[in-house]
Amino acid sequence: MNRRNWLFSVGLPAAGSLAGLPATADSQAKKQSWVLSLESFRVNDAQQMTRLHSYLGGTFLSYLAQVHRGPKMFLDAIVAPHTPQAMAVTAFRSFDEMIEIRNKVAAHPCIPRLSG
Repeated sequence: MNRRNWLFSVGLPAAGSLAGLPATADSQAKKQSWVLSLESFRVNDAQQMTRLHSYLGGTFLSYLAQVHRGPKMFLDAIVAPHTPQAMAVTAFRSFDEMIEIRNKVAAHPCIPRLSG
């Protein structure tokens, strides 16, 4: 699924005009609201992005797809060569669903735990 289709599926028009805004607002009122989870991952060195991609695309995404059927997307951003980042965007139908899914993912043995 490409970015534009994904944004449209969660009810965010990718492009629009001010003249069409009232019609868009009326049609959006009939649609269900979504809760978006935005998670940012930073690495110290651009060489580590390969490992991050491997983890996000292999371990994290494969398990998330098993427990969550909703829209999800991963984006890369290199703001500067010394600050490579990735972002995970996941859409949920409610806060309760988001918390439930996040707890399931956190309980999986292949998901690393961060120590305080």
